[in-house]
Amino acid sequence: MLDKKRWESRRLVYKQMQHEALATRRATSLQGFLASKRWERDNWIWRTHKPALYDDRVDHHCTACDKNRFLKGWWKEKNPAHDTDTHPDKDRYMCNACFANNWDLMVPIAYSSKLIPIFTSPEYPPLSKNQRPKAEQTTDEAKNEREEDDKDRHA
Repeated sequence: MLDKKRWESRRLVYKQMQHEALATRRATSLQGFLASKRWERDNWIWRTHKPALYDDRVDHHCTACDKNRFLKGWWKEKNPAHDTDTHPDKDRYMCNACFANNWDLMVPIAYSSKLIPIFTSPEYPPLSKNQRPKAEQTTDEAKNEREEDDKDRHA
C-alpha cells in the first residue's frame, strides 16, 4: 500500500510540473511525436542531431545539461567534435528534455508533411484551458467553469 501511495504522490508531482513548466510540456510533446514514428515515415531531418530511440532505458551523458541520464529517448549528434578528455564515448548525445527546449536545434530542416505545432513556436504547448489561472481565462471560459462548479455543489 505504501508503494501505491508513493507512486500516486510522484504521479501528482509530475503532473503538476507538466502543467506549470513549459520546458516539461515541450519535452513531453516532442517525446510523444517521436513515439508516433511520423518523423520516420515522412523522412524528417534535423540539422545537427537525429533521434535515437530505444525499447529500454539507456545510460548516456547529455552534452547540454552535462548529466548522465537513463532514458529511452535521446538525440544523437550527427558529426560530433571529438573531445576524448571530457567525453570518452565517440558518440555524443543530448537528452530529449534539453533538445526539446533548444529552439535552434529542434526545428527540422527537411520534412515532407505539415509541421506539428511544437515546431512552429517556442512557446508551444500553451497551458490548456483547465490549467490557466482564472485571470487569463476568457469571460466565456470563466462563466462555463462557474456553471460547472454550481452544478457540482447542487448535485
